[in-house]
Amino acid sequence: MNRMRSGLIGAAAVGIALLVTTPAVGSPQPAATASLTKSESQQLQSRMAEQLRRHPGGTVVASNEISYENGAVKVTLPLKDGAAPVPAGATGTPNCDSGSVCLYEHDNFNGTRVSYTQCGIYNLGDRGFIDKMTSWHNNQTGGVRAVMYDVDGNGRIYDYDQLVVGSNPNVGRSLNDRANYIRPC
Repeated sequence: MNRMRSGLIGAAAVGIALLVTTPAVGSPQPAATASLTKSESQQLQSRMAEQLRRHPGGTVVASNEISYENGAVKVTLPLKDGAAPVPAGATGTPNCDSGSVCLYEHDNFNGTRVSYTQCGIYNLGDRGFIDKMTSWHNNQTGGVRAVMYDVDGNGRIYDYDQLVVGSNPNVGRSLNDRANYIRPC
């Protein structure tokens, strides 16, 4: 009986230690958020929680990144509103991982970034990104083109832009904030 009680007490202590030392979902990790003020860190936590509330089913994989569909889709929030989506990327520099195609909310690869690594047709609304793309970076290998789709006023879906390997810091007025779907490859 004492052995069983010791085991239960030990397991409870481990559980409490994990609860105390494990950051909550969406809480910033110190390395990625060291330059943020307490207020900025709280704002980031709030934006991460809001993304998960509006678009459930994701897994927090970094202080500002949520993975969906077993890593096929990632939403990366800027550490600060409107800034580059990852701390390592300089403003105005495409920073999409090799083998991915990335869409950015603002020009010059700033704002929220949504990245895709697997073939298929994805509804951008599923991740809160419908009609929000202003810049893109296609960093897939072998010359793979990604295709963007829009929906017209009559509900027809049509191909409106093909993203060749490379990047575009600003899609221009006629294509800005029109993407509804993407086919990465």
